[in-house]
Formats: sequence, structure tokens, C-alpha cells
Amino acid sequence: MWAILKEFLSHYKSVLFKTFVILVFVFLAAQYNTLGKRSSAHFLNLQIQNGLIKSLCIAHSSHVYVDKYGTFAVVKKQKIYIPDEWASLRPRENLYLAIAGSKDVFEIDTLNAKHFMGEEKEGCRYY
Repeated sequence: MWAILKEFLSHYKSVLFKTFVILVFVFLAAQYNTLGKRSSAHFLNLQIQNGLIKSLCIAHSSHVYVDKYGTFAVVKKQKIYIPDEWASLRPRENLYLAIAGSKDVFEIDTLNAKHFMGEEKEGCRYY
């Protein structure tokens, strides 16, 4: 057993290099998983700044329901109907849905929800 360990440690440069490469790929995978939320919030912010979006409503992902008319999100006692593909959304603590006036729906996180709404994370705002 000691011979195997000595042989393994004798090639420490290649072991360190391989470990570094693996860690870089793990880091890139973790960044790729969070990129979607950041890029959608950035795209939404650009549309607001360019005047393409006049109203924005933000609802928590746990406030998405389905009735006989379709899928809707509840924003402060107001029903806003959204496309049906959002009915299968898994509610998460830091996931919010930003619903633009033309029924475009974006996933954003808690920080971006506060950015768009001010101190509150949910509600409607007109620009």
C-alpha cells in the first residue's frame, strides 16, 4: 500500500494539474446553471430601459395555479394569466416570475425582484 502511495505522490505535478482541470470544469458547470437567471433579468432590464415594457408584475413561483381557463399567477390578489408551460414550475424559495405586459414571462431571483420592485419583491409596477 505504501508503494502505491509513493508512486502516486511521485507524479504530484500531473495529479495537481488534473485536479485543477477538474475544478475548472466544475466551476464552469456551476456558473452555467446560474447564467439563465442572470441573463433573463439583464434582458428584462434592457427592455425596460428601451421603453419596450410598460408594465411589469412579479410573483413568487409558489403563487402559480391552474384553473379551467388556464395557468395564472397571483400578484397581490390579482390573477394574471400566463402561458401553460409555467404550470409545471417547481416552486423554489428564491425563484420569482416577472410577467411583462405582453405576457412574456421571465425567471428571476430574489435580488433582481428587489431591483425591479424596490423594497417589495412582489407586485406590479408601471414604467
